Amino acid sequence: MSTENVLVLRRSDEMKKREKPDIGYFQKLWRSRIKDIIGYFRRTDHSVMSIKEQIELWKICEKVVKKYNLEQYFMLSPCTKSHYKFFLKFIQQFPKNVSIFDGACGIGILAICLKKLGYDNYYGADIAEKYIQAGKYLFRKFNIERSLFHENLAKTHFENEFFDIVCILDASYFNIFDMEPIVKEVYRILKRNGWFVMDVLQQRTGHWLIYSQANMLNYLKDFTQIEFRSLPKTPSKFVVVARK
Repeated sequence: MSTENVLVLRRSDEMKKREKPDIGYFQKLWRSRIKDIIGYFRRTDHSVMSIKEQIELWKICEKVVKKYNLEQYFMLSPCTKSHYKFFLKFIQQFPKNVSIFDGACGIGILAICLKKLGYDNYYGADIAEKYIQAGKYLFRKFNIERSLFHENLAKTHFENEFFDIVCILDASYFNIFDMEPIVKEVYRILKRNGWFVMDVLQQRTGHWLIYSQANMLNYLKDFTQIEFRSLPKTPSKFVVVARK
């Protein structure tokens, strides 16, 4: 056999070795991944969900994201986001039977945290049909019997003064979001003395729209009480809390 052929064989053997999966490498990668996830959740609010529960939620959301080809964003627990943590604390001053409408609900992940707190009277809506389908799948996994609707927030099917609380979280700053008609619809479906909670982007990031507090006061002019709350460690946002 020529020297050239021997070299070709050796190269071929090396390639075969490289093609074999390094099981030890993948085990190390998985362990480091879990370590990062646990470390991340340890820095979050555990008053609603324990670390174990949040990791369980994360794993199920990972399956939902893959199944419905969704953004990785949906794998994050609401307990890790300042505006969701604000709402989960805010809601606990009300009785367990209050009716809650989650506008732009995505896959309805907020409902899981609300269920942990004992709030079951939840409704969600989103304009993206695939999010609603994914949310219904997620609800079945957690045995949640709540309603998700595929519809435009500017024109919902609900009767006048139907809800005690309406929240719009993580959606108010997209450039497809037309604030004025949605706030009018929120006002219509809120009961008298009902509450509206929304997080608002106040610093420009990429192509997203921003709204100042003056803008929001104009949109919310029909509400009787309006407050602006800052979010810890999130200077780019503030939360609007308005009472009808």
